[in-house]
Formats: sequence, structure tokens, C-alpha cells
Amino acid sequence: MPLEVCLTPEQPLSALYELLGEAVLLPVPLGEKRPVDNGWQTISYGDSLEHSYQQRLTEAIRRGGNIVVRLGPASNRLCALDLDDDGMVDAWISRTPWLANTLRSKGRRGCQFWMRLEPDCPYPDAQAVFKLKEDRKVIGEMRLGGIGGAQSVILGQHPDGPRYQILVNQPPLVVSLADLDELVPGLLNEPQRPATVTTYRPSTDTDNIWKRITAYLDKCDPAVAGQNGHDTLFRVLCSVIGGFDLSPERAWEAALYYSQKCDPPWSDKELRHKVDDALKATSSEPRGHLLENQNDTAFVKTLKREQAQRDAAENESIDENQTADTVISLEEETEKRLKQYLEDPEPFPASMRPEAFHGVIGEIAKLMTEHCESSPEVSSFTV
Repeated sequence: MPLEVCLTPEQPLSALYELLGEAVLLPVPLGEKRPVDNGWQTISYGDSLEHSYQQRLTEAIRRGGNIVVRLGPASNRLCALDLDDDGMVDAWISRTPWLANTLRSKGRRGCQFWMRLEPDCPYPDAQAVFKLKEDRKVIGEMRLGGIGGAQSVILGQHPDGPRYQILVNQPPLVVSLADLDELVPGLLNEPQRPATVTTYRPSTDTDNIWKRITAYLDKCDPAVAGQNGHDTLFRVLCSVIGGFDLSPERAWEAALYYSQKCDPPWSDKELRHKVDDALKATSSEPRGHLLENQNDTAFVKTLKREQAQRDAAENESIDENQTADTVISLEEETEKRLKQYLEDPEPFPASMRPEAFHGVIGEIAKLMTEHCESSPEVSSFTV
């Protein structure tokens, strides 16, 4: 039975908590996957139970969604196996039969198997998401919610249109590390040394340029793991670093600001690498082109000076090839031609001889002339 049938206006969250247990639920705009709170990775289960927060969740459900679940230790070790293709689901259940008896949800394609790692064992938190590959092709991911955090949608509408569904309305099964390693071979061999992720702290600078930089980054789409995230990150950094002509220090600060909205936030190592590459990148746009409305920058003064020189050269060329005497006045030319026409009208042609109007056509031409201003000659040609 779809989960949404269980939800009522009086108890909009009870079914979700009954199904998921101690889980951090996050409100998301309808039809999106990204939590609205930049600091969602730090929200605890206790924080999510506060009255004002519960009201936000209730409002999100009443408008149709979306609700996502923060995965990992914060949600009592909840994790999700995300498959990208409908055709893979039965194969994975045949290979691992216990997947048939755990909570299963579906968005646009494939499905998500939800599970909870047993207590009193190390949690694999070296990274947030582990890619699943077959024949060197990515077919899905194991979302664990380690460093940087990970989340999955449980209720609402997919960005491509369909509603999320609960296919198996059962609580997530409690699994062991061996079970996870069976699903993602080699998972336990991954180094468990957490990558360093620097938390962004607001800049102490209050200059207008930094405000424009952050406003620009706020409008950029987040770089999401599994959705060409590396390309998105590099493109955004190239745009902001080149567009605002940032120094390496300010480029790093901008990268940290942008990383906080990415899913998951980037480790310092990855972020440093992308910043270095973006600082070296070239573009068809002139460096600093996003500063053009800042009149006090040397770059803008240079641009304006060069433009003024080009305008002056064009005006000088016109002056050399065209003097005031050669400029034609349309009014004067019209008046001149009208005067010439009135003084020297063209002579009206002589009338045609009577023999030209014999027969039926001549009689018709004479009759037409009596009832209009046309000459007999014109009437005869008209007939």
C-alpha cells in the first residue's frame, strides 16, 4: 500500500516515523531533491523533533512533499541501496533474497532498498556514497551518509514528474557489515580515514564584490554526486574565478561557500584540486567580465578606454569620407522634386481618333466613361 494513503492531516508524520524509526527528516521544495537548509548535514534527530521544525515538515507533506531522509549515524545508521534501472531490481533480489523483505521505494526508475546497519560495529563513513558498477558501467550507488552527508527522498514528487512510491511497506531490515559487503564488494576494504571537509564560515569582508560573488553562487545549481558533479563543480568555479578575477585566496573562500550547497560537500583535497585547475583555465570571456559595473576597477577603466578609442576612430573615418555638403536632406529633396513636377508637368497624351471606339468594345467604353472619371482610352483598355 502506498505510504501516502497512511498520511492524514491530523497525523502527517506518524506513518513516516513508524516506518523509519529514529530518522532525521528534511523538508524539500516540491519536485526537488535538495534540502532547503544549507546546514542539513548537522541536523540531529533531536533537532528535528522540535515543534517549529515539525511544523515545517507537516507543511511540506500537506503541499504534497518533498521529504528526504538524512542517512548515516544521525538517522540511527539508516542507509539505502539505489538502483538506476527497473530491469535490475529482480536480478538483485534473486541474488540477495533478503532485499525482498525490506522497505523499498521508487522514483522515476529503478528503486531504493532501505536498510539499517546493526549497532556496535564500525560505521563505513569514509565517504557518503559508494558507486555500484557492472562491466565498468555505473548502475547505482550505496548511499551511506558518511563524510559530507547523503540523503534520499522518501515522499513527494520526482523532478521529472512522477510521484515517489512505497513498493514494500516494511521497516528497513537490520543488516550486518558482511551484508553490506555482499551488496558492495570491497566496501569493507575501503580506507576508513575520513577526508577533511572544511566548514565554510562567513567572510569578514563586507565589500560589495564579495556580496555579488555569493549572490552569483547562490544562483548556481549544486554539484551532485552521480549527476556529473565533478563537471558542474569545475564549470562553476571557472565561471566565478574568471568572471570576478579572484585571487587564489578568494577563490578558495568562494569554493568553500559553494561547496556547502553541494550534495555531498566536497572534501578539501578534491576542492583544492578543482580550484587549482580553475585558476589555470582559460575562457572566451575576458577575465573579470562580471566586474563590469564596478566603476572603480582598473579592468573596467581599461575596457571603457579601449571602447572610446574605437568609437573615436570610427567617427574620424566618417568625417574624412563624408563632409557636411554631401549629406542629403530628405525634406529638401522631396520639396525640390515636388516643385519641379508642378512647374513642368508632363503633357497629357492626345485623344484617340473615333475609329478606335467602333464596335461593342467602343460602346462599352463610352458607357463606362459616363459613370466614372476615367478617360475613354483607359476604359477601352480596361474592357
